[in-house]
Amino acid sequence: MYAARDSWAQLDEFMCATWISGATVEEVVQAFDARSEDLTHPRAVTVQDEAEDGFATDPVGVRLLVREISEWIAVLEVRSSRGSRDAVLIALSQGGQALNIVAGERSTYLTYAVQGRITHDFDADDIGEDDPEMREIRDWANDLGVEADEWSEHPRGAAFSLAEAITGTELDDSWAVGEWIGVRLPGSSATS
Repeated sequence: MYAARDSWAQLDEFMCATWISGATVEEVVQAFDARSEDLTHPRAVTVQDEAEDGFATDPVGVRLLVREISEWIAVLEVRSSRGSRDAVLIALSQGGQALNIVAGERSTYLTYAVQGRITHDFDADDIGEDDPEMREIRDWANDLGVEADEWSEHPRGAAFSLAEAITGTELDDSWAVGEWIGVRLPGSSATS
């Protein structure tokens, strides 16, 4: 199960992670409005290198880190959050599923889309509260193996455990380490 380990600890300030099934890498890059020409001559990047560059000025510009994992395409953003946009998730889930988690120092937000429709959209910090509006989400997460008390104890960990259940990918250091393809985002800034 997910835990804040070394590779993840480097992303504690901010990260945006998106998982997509039913789309190609090229379709994902296009939906993010990134430079698809970077796929022709891919530049290998590690999560550690990208996180260490952090919010510093980088002559390459803001990048997506893209990697195929099993039947999913994973996209990490350290300095942008395009994957959290409803339009991106709806477009990418047309042929399958798209899951996004935006995690910052103060909150963790999860959006899940299936077949072009957003089915779940919530702040992980709110799930542990005894709010009747959150009951459907707690029940859905519980059916996937993430129990209600996990949301109260560690909302970010619960969100990533839910991501593990949906994608079938263990989100430990082995997931974050290794080489990713760095794809540039034209005209972007740290808040895009």
